[in-house]
Amino acid sequence: MLKHLRYIDGASDKFWEIQTTGATHTVTYGRNGTAGQSKSKTFDSEEACLKDAEKLIAEKIKKGYSEDGAVGVDRGEKDSAVRPLSVASRRKEEALEALKLLIKEARIENIIPFLEEYANGNLEVLKKEIRAAKRYWVDYSDLSKDPEFKSKAQYNWGIRGTKAHQRTVKLLALATFSGSDAGSWNIFHELLNQAKSHDVMQILNYAKPNWLGSYLLQLVRKNDSGKRLL
Repeated sequence: MLKHLRYIDGASDKFWEIQTTGATHTVTYGRNGTAGQSKSKTFDSEEACLKDAEKLIAEKIKKGYSEDGAVGVDRGEKDSAVRPLSVASRRKEEALEALKLLIKEARIENIIPFLEEYANGNLEVLKKEIRAAKRYWVDYSDLSKDPEFKSKAQYNWGIRGTKAHQRTVKLLALATFSGSDAGSWNIFHELLNQAKSHDVMQILNYAKPNWLGSYLLQLVRKNDSGKRLL
């Protein structure tokens, strides 16, 4: 048995993996992009080993780990005494699930309908999920511990997302981010070089981002500074 989980939330970007071989299981954990640390434990029987592995997996999932890295803490018994989710909370969860599916299936044509449906009242949580999606689908990562994407790695490193996945995440960011959100995300420069393409034009018409001028000026100054150093 092999189980690979991730936890991507704000400053946290880590993985946890367990693999069983006979009566021994090995747990490897650390930050995504590193080899991590490993610990092995041997049991009296294979059955006991699997039982303990399943227990550890359940504990990690309860703490918020998941296969795609999106945090979803299971509060278990604590929540059993709490009143049901409010309409706003259910709406937020619905929006996050819809966003994850949109990105996973790279449905670029559905970005604007999705935002028209869910952005109002949920914008900050959606931006947080888009940042996590960038780390997962767009950033260069260590895939040596990722069975699903390991074949895409070169010397263990690579990018999980296809070009369609990456473009979906970038367009979502362009549609929702403000100037302060954009920060050093140089991915917008790539999209703005394709401003006449149909999908970019649609996003610009939808979002009307008034921060692009200062963002581009910042990039120009950064490039000029780099040239002077050379």
